[in-house]
Amino acid sequence: MVARITTGSGVGGAARYNDAKLIKSEAALLGIVNYPYARPELLTSTQRIDVLEVLSEQNNRVKETAVHVVLSFHPSEELSDFQLLRIAGDYMKELGYEDQPQLVYRHDDRPHPHIHIVTTRVEEGGKVISNSNNL
Repeated sequence: MVARITTGSGVGGAARYNDAKLIKSEAALLGIVNYPYARPELLTSTQRIDVLEVLSEQNNRVKETAVHVVLSFHPSEELSDFQLLRIAGDYMKELGYEDQPQLVYRHDDRPHPHIHIVTTRVEEGGKVISNSNNL
């Protein structure tokens, strides 16, 4: 597995990039994780992004609130959606984001399996998750 972690000033950009892949049928939304709704799968794209943006805005001192993780696997690996979600959860736990709302996408636009995970560094109440584990 190869991991790439990027941060940025707006979580909406990373989420909209992945949602554009959904529209082109180049991706699938595998998980809407830790969202404060009983049925998060009923949320629109805009509503999903709003959850992350509202959290991000709770701390205006942090300039790079967005976290976009890409986990890529060898083309010979055949991983189910369930396995990819589990790997995403384990990886985000190691980074310290296990309780954060996250969007997990599987992309089908390359010959190798890979997933994208979008979240924010700002927790409820404005506390910032350290990015020291983002190696």
